[in-house]
Amino acid sequence: MLVLMILKNYYDVFPVPAFYIYNKNIMSYFDIEHWTKKGMSESDAFNKVKDLKERTNRYCVEHWIRKGLTELEAKEKISEIQKENSSKVDTKNRPTSTRLDYWLNKGYNIEDAKVKLKERQSTFSLDICIKKHGEIEGKKIFKKRQKKWQKTLNDNNNKIELNKKRGLTKEQFIEKHGKEKYKIYAKSKGLKKEEYIKKFGLEKYNEKINNTKNAIRLSGFNKYSKISMEMFLEIEKNINIKCYFGKEEKIIQFYDNDGKYFCFYVDFLCDNKIIEFYGDYYHANPNLYEANKIVGSKYKFFTAGEIWERDFKRIKIIEEKGYDVLIVWENEYKKNKEEIKNKCIKWIKNL
Repeated sequence: MLVLMILKNYYDVFPVPAFYIYNKNIMSYFDIEHWTKKGMSESDAFNKVKDLKERTNRYCVEHWIRKGLTELEAKEKISEIQKENSSKVDTKNRPTSTRLDYWLNKGYNIEDAKVKLKERQSTFSLDICIKKHGEIEGKKIFKKRQKKWQKTLNDNNNKIELNKKRGLTKEQFIEKHGKEKYKIYAKSKGLKKEEYIKKFGLEKYNEKINNTKNAIRLSGFNKYSKISMEMFLEIEKNINIKCYFGKEEKIIQFYDNDGKYFCFYVDFLCDNKIIEFYGDYYHANPNLYEANKIVGSKYKFFTAGEIWERDFKRIKIIEEKGYDVLIVWENEYKKNKEEIKNKCIKWIKNL
């Protein structure tokens, strides 16, 4: 006790920063209470602490101005310190809960680690709202956010604004490709295949289709998962027939009876056989999700029911064009890889 009293009296006379004081009961001169006990008002104590922090904080411009630097030199000095500090941090290898290896290092297996990572990355969901605010209030907050998202989508549905976001405006198109190309583009909008060929020729039509294919490819629609590649490679080895998947994914393109153009990337194509590998999350596996469950990516959200309807229509269109389609679910394959692989091989060989 005697030592503490001596220390306290010493710090009253010669105050030092809080990080030098190891006893929590001894206040530093960064505490407002320290100065109010010395007879200052709360507002004066607040200003005193603020002034002291500015004097000792090397990330504060005033700190360096008091040391004789100009405001510009002070900002440059702070920038140098920040750059020096950032260079010391190994952000690439630093363990963080938003990386898979963080959870693996904590002892989780690969599947559990993926679940933990997914939980960590999910910052807003119905479950999170209920857990944080209670069932009644949580549902209200979630519903309010969903309405806000929907309103944003509706507000952005202005055709001119949407076209500006998706691609080039008329002025940008002309600046990039010239007026002549824009005239051809404007006249060709809405034309059926035969009409387009008749007006512009087969060469121009093929050029248009190739441009469309490249645009779809560059947009990232043909992304594929490693686990689906594992299955497709095994299938190709066993059937000894050239198959198209992964980087060689084929695009199915055709016109419907009304002349409307359709094109779809398919996961796996062999002759007229198509295998679609459905990820449990992005295709909302019915065994894991209820119809009203909301799933989706960062910017697009759908209910599971809407996803099922979209996928059903897509498969129906492809089958109507003479292709046989087999759907394999990610969860189904993970549980019994050998059985599903053999099932696909027999299906392709018509066994």
